[in-house]
Amino acid sequence: MPPVDMTLKLQKRTPEGNASDWIIVKLYYPRPNSIRVQVNGVTIKPISLFEDNGLTPLNTSECGSNKFFYQNYTIHFVVTGDPNCQVRVSLTNTIQLTARFDMPIADFFKDNGVTRFINRMAALLKINDTSRVKVVGVFSGSTVVQTQILPPAVPLGTSTASTNPSTDISGLQSLQA
Repeated sequence: MPPVDMTLKLQKRTPEGNASDWIIVKLYYPRPNSIRVQVNGVTIKPISLFEDNGLTPLNTSECGSNKFFYQNYTIHFVVTGDPNCQVRVSLTNTIQLTARFDMPIADFFKDNGVTRFINRMAALLKINDTSRVKVVGVFSGSTVVQTQILPPAVPLGTSTASTNPSTDISGLQSLQA
């Protein structure tokens, strides 16, 4: 299936626009994939739900400021009135991983647990770019960590030779039994 994407721009009656005008767009995406938000070909890093207990608001003065919510499959992002604010939202192929640890959740978060988990997972999968590994949820019980592994970034307007996401994850085939 070809990638699904959309481009949004807030326009006013005057061509110069006004950067102080903004809207927050909330989208539901029912497929268990990852969303990539780009502004003028540059990927905008989402606000982490782990920083400030997920209470950090979207920056309404920053075109493309975004936050995604894995549990209800929604993404919230900002489109400003700046004429150069053109937000592109793409659905990308990812690999999702859920890991269970027999440990209290507080122990997981001790000593930069999320960063350590990402670094170790990237090393295990032989992924050099740790920004491709995202922890999208941590839940108590036996500590459950939900993770997404993104394909390498592709510049706007280019395509990859492969449409199979597993070939973009180096080392993954060695983990399959």
